Amino acid sequence: GEALLFAQAGGLDLEKTLTAVSGGAAGSWMLSNRGPQVINRDWRPGFTIDLQQKDLRLVLQAADQLGVPLPGVAQVFQFYRTLQQQGLGGDGNHALVKALEHLAGFEIGQQPDANS
Repeated sequence: GEALLFAQAGGLDLEKTLTAVSGGAAGSWMLSNRGPQVINRDWRPGFTIDLQQKDLRLVLQAADQLGVPLPGVAQVFQFYRTLQQQGLGGDGNHALVKALEHLAGFEIGQQPDANS
């Protein structure tokens, strides 16, 4: 999601960016498989936000018991929490990008405001 927001803000073609990034060190299963869905605004779940939250909660509880800080996981948990509060818990976990879009002030597929 972040890569696509960054690319769009820079005026790059999203499909070409997805192809270029997916094959390199910055690539991931999620980007290759869910990136096209994000570009097409397709939030059908492979794995829902609600289920992702259950798993993240278990990880955070276990880490807490072990005394291990996981600030990145905690931040993602909070992003998903905001989406659940908006009634989006049944969306695919790739809809995390909606929280990032809110922070960026534009949606993927929409031109960012040049005055922002």
